[in-house]
Amino acid sequence: MVAENKSKKKRSPSTQRTRRLKQVYMAQKPVICAERSVLVTASYKETEALPPVLRQAVSFDKVLRDIPVWIQDDELIVSNVASKPRGAFLFPEYDTGWLLPELDTISTRKGDPWHVSDEDKRLIRGCEEYWSGRNLAACADALTTDEVRRAEKHAFIDIRMGKQCGVGHVAPDIEGVIKRGLHAYIADAEAHIARLDLTNPVDYAKQPFLKAVIIADKAVIAWAQRFANLAREKAADERVRERREELEQVAIACERVPAAPARNFREALQAAAFVMAAVQLEQPGVSIGTGRLDQYFYPFYRKDVDEGNINKEQALELLECLWLKLAESNRVAPEVLTFAHNGYPAWIQVPVGGQTADGYDAANDISYMLLDVSSNLQLHEPTVSARIHNR
Repeated sequence: MVAENKSKKKRSPSTQRTRRLKQVYMAQKPVICAERSVLVTASYKETEALPPVLRQAVSFDKVLRDIPVWIQDDELIVSNVASKPRGAFLFPEYDTGWLLPELDTISTRKGDPWHVSDEDKRLIRGCEEYWSGRNLAACADALTTDEVRRAEKHAFIDIRMGKQCGVGHVAPDIEGVIKRGLHAYIADAEAHIARLDLTNPVDYAKQPFLKAVIIADKAVIAWAQRFANLAREKAADERVRERREELEQVAIACERVPAAPARNFREALQAAAFVMAAVQLEQPGVSIGTGRLDQYFYPFYRKDVDEGNINKEQALELLECLWLKLAESNRVAPEVLTFAHNGYPAWIQVPVGGQTADGYDAANDISYMLLDVSSNLQLHEPTVSARIHNR
């Protein structure tokens, strides 16, 4: 037993950079940010005549153009899901009516407390004046049958979570964005619109969704460019040559992805970070999975290694930077839900290994590196599932 205990390796971040980034992450207290609520509310007030899908796309565009963006010291992979590190936005278009009675106690509650400034409290309350009777929760209540209402009163069922957020269990097309870029999706939507017969009611009904796709994808591209601009601004003021060069590389990656196909390992990781953050800025779903990152990233890793552009240690550091970025994902839940779901869970799932489409072993270097990343960082998010098979 003594020999066995001595053989156990204590895991920690693989580099001083990711050790510092983890320390900063752990030191930050979860905070509620009001900016998204203000922007979405202003947008919806201006678009009441539009179809719902277009209203959502226009508000998403406004959010990504106007929310604060930031890049922390040491970061190599960037994206933000709130105005502050380890913060969370609210989604009044779904339901935050539950929050008003809890707003003054949410920072001191036992389960998953959140800091909220007095100014943000004021802004949140101001937004709720518009959303009462207009958001998803109100629509769901209007469609709820009397039988369900009676069952809710006696706690036989609880559908509050379904009103407050998308329950998730989806994986965005990260692989498609890495390989094709969002410009390709925009072109697909534009080509589809050009083929529509607008005298046909079925075709006519498709137009709002296709326009929404174009608006949303262009918004994400513009948002990524904001990070590129910020990285260049920070590089211009940076006195340390190594960090200045890193910021220039961040800018180059953000100017390329997710607009265009990734060209290398770093750009593939950066595209994945933007996709995951953008989905979570658009709607408050939980259990938003990444899909098979080891399969998506491996061809870029192999190419960079073969060309001498990266080594395993550098790739592992980049993966840890991405992991820390994914760990920032968060959502604000009512106190009653924290009794069952404590610890600020977002349930981001990363599967590794498994099989190829033709049944062979799919495990590769990135599969094992992602297991190392999870073990090295020991964060509550993301979670990992290793796919085991008999081949």
